[in-house]
Amino acid sequence: MFIRTLSIKTFITVLCANHIMTEENAENIWLDVQKIQQFLAKITPPNLPILIIDDDPSIGKLITGLLKRLEFENSTFVDNGIDAVEICQKQEFSVIFLDLQLPHLNGLEILKEIKTNPSSKCKDARVIILTGLPSLESAIEAMQVGAFNYIGKPMSIEKFDEAFEQALNDFYNQRREDLISKYMQHHQSEDIYQLKQEIAEKNEKIKRLEAQIKILQKSL
Repeated sequence: MFIRTLSIKTFITVLCANHIMTEENAENIWLDVQKIQQFLAKITPPNLPILIIDDDPSIGKLITGLLKRLEFENSTFVDNGIDAVEICQKQEFSVIFLDLQLPHLNGLEILKEIKTNPSSKCKDARVIILTGLPSLESAIEAMQVGAFNYIGKPMSIEKFDEAFEQALNDFYNQRREDLISKYMQHHQSEDIYQLKQEIAEKNEKIKRLEAQIKILQKSL
């Protein structure tokens, strides 16, 4: 994670003021920082909300609370399959928590709709199945249909955190790779290997700056 632009710029100013870095080197580094930030803006996907599908409001409240504890405020709760399919045709979500035992449409039917319906905007969403022991076989079947993972009920905080983190990282890593591929397609005239090397070198410079900032902050 990059330190805020202001922190890096302030640190560079401090180095120049103390004659640790020349103004010319500082200007070059600052230009590198700006180029990296511009590139990251192009390959960073927007944050998407989380969807919770369960007919038990207490489960919805529990998961909403666990998400807020992880600083994820943007979540939606629906308590039946019909509303779940409908909302997935209108809005995109990154992670979906899906109970298997639901009225009107069960979890497997909803999952198939999400993954195969041409109108679905949630084909890429990582679906985490919520299941009790009697429906474990159905959870495994759901994994075969396209679910990302499952959590047994009653759920532990540790299992929840682990499953959610894996699903979220997998979703955004894939999105980031897709954006990078699109970026590369628009820059076919450039040497892709050289571009990757330049990005890696600039990232190393930023990491070194971050390390120096931390050392400086501890000494203050």
